[in-house]
Parts: sequence; structure tokens; C-alpha cells
Amino acid sequence: MMPLVAEGSVVEPGTALAEVEGLATVVLAAERTALNLMMTASGIATRTAQWVAAAGPGLAVCDTRKTLPGLRTLSKYAVRVGGGTNHREGLFDMVLIKDNHLRQVS
Repeated sequence: MMPLVAEGSVVEPGTALAEVEGLATVVLAAERTALNLMMTASGIATRTAQWVAAAGPGLAVCDTRKTLPGLRTLSKYAVRVGGGTNHREGLFDMVLIKDNHLRQVS
């Protein structure tokens, strides 16, 4: 695959993003999956960029650990490409105590 635009570029609808060469059976077998992954990542990055622009300087737009099954790494990457910040990868990397937790111990 040969990318035709830089990662994170703003493009107009209909812009070719990449060129693919190979055996037709192989390219066509992977086409739908590749398009779905690109559309998902692009949508996340675009929406994140909109939120970052709306937030303005001095505010961080953070994501959630709750993502589509199997797509956490891609989703987290897309947030960073869109200018956002990854809050946490999963339950393993920090402790988050919420009000409902505090109600249980009080």
C-alpha cells in the first residue's frame, strides 16, 4: 500500500488516500476490512479534532478506555492523530475512583 496523503491530513471528500497493488483476489479479499478500519480511524480522528478545536488552548480532550472490541489500539491512535490525549489504556494502568465507589465505602 502506498499512502497518498500524510497521516492526520485534512482531506476533501473523494480524495484518494492510498494506492494498492497486488493480485486482484488478494486485494479484493482485504478491501472491505481495510476500508472499514480506515473509516473507523478517520471518523475518530476527525471527531476528536473537532472537539480539540472547540475546547481551545489549555484544555485537553481525553478519550475513554471503552472502545470497540479488538480496536482499542487503533482507536487510541486515532485519538492522538486527531490531537486528543489518551486518558488510560485500561483498568491496569491507573486507579480511577469515582463517586459511586465512594458511596460504597461511606
